[in-house]
Amino acid sequence: MIRLLQSRAGWLTASVLLYLAGALPVFADGEFLLQPHDTVGIVAGADPRTNLFAAYLETFVVSRFPSADIRFAQLPGIPEQLPRVLVYSPPCYPADPGGLENYADSLAQLSRRASQASPSVKITLLEPSACAQRGPIMETLEKKLSEAGTRNLIILLAGVTATNPDPGAQLSVAQAILDQWKAPTIVFDTSVDVLGKRFLDSVNSHPHDLEADRVIGWRQEETTLPVNFAASIGDPQDPRLAEFNDRFNRQIVRLRGARPEKFRVTVDGWTATTRWGNDLFEGINLAAYRTPMSHLATRVHELTLELLGLQIASWTSGADVAALAARAEEVQTERAEIVARPVAHDYEFLPDAR
Repeated sequence: MIRLLQSRAGWLTASVLLYLAGALPVFADGEFLLQPHDTVGIVAGADPRTNLFAAYLETFVVSRFPSADIRFAQLPGIPEQLPRVLVYSPPCYPADPGGLENYADSLAQLSRRASQASPSVKITLLEPSACAQRGPIMETLEKKLSEAGTRNLIILLAGVTATNPDPGAQLSVAQAILDQWKAPTIVFDTSVDVLGKRFLDSVNSHPHDLEADRVIGWRQEETTLPVNFAASIGDPQDPRLAEFNDRFNRQIVRLRGARPEKFRVTVDGWTATTRWGNDLFEGINLAAYRTPMSHLATRVHELTLELLGLQIASWTSGADVAALAARAEEVQTERAEIVARPVAHDYEFLPDAR
């Protein structure tokens, strides 16, 4: 066991195993970058507004994989001992050619450290921004990494920077990272054959007790929570939120053979939306609507945002480290209880004559 990720204040520590490549099983699809018991270090400065992408990432992972014991740590700088997964939003670089070369050399040196630490270490590097006039940083960096023989250890996100504090822009950063990590897209997906009165398919859900008469309904256990970032974004109609929900927050229900009339879609009695039977053939994504799941997901993200603030506050000289650590433990406990709670939901499609 090794100790790593110790902040300046000293309260943020984690004990994890150093893994060789393939030492732990990956998730079901065999592609997702993160593995059970990983620690993900985030280095993105001390401004919570430009660290918001990290909270989106953490909320997604702890909600989707509640039993995987994946830990996130906000870090004030690159730690001496690297975690297996590091996300680095680097400071701006000098625009002059000499400064650019030195800057790229320093990032290539980081990749060498990663290769020496473990062959399984992966660094996700956001594109640095120029302190003044923009220079060809990615081209220079690609060359330096190739020369170092460490290009395969770095996930370079060209055109993705975390310098814009707008919450929607930060969500786009998180989405770009999840794309590169090959994160799973489906929260659950349930298909019903109304005429045959049977379930056709289900992913990440266990539907049962189907009724397909005048009212169509069933009970369903779901293995994971969705995320709900609407409050954080501020505008539920923001197209960047819709894009994220379509990509990584898919809560799909579809009815084959529903009557061509309007239905009120409810979950545990909460009205989510109204849809015509023909629209339900292709399915609807409940991510955009108010449901009991989204209510719980909102709280999970609120707790994650509080954790982010507590970690950054711990870097401040004179911070009450003990109080911050105690509150962080309370927040983590509450969040873990929410995401681990097995919940069954009642889905109903009620004829709506309005």
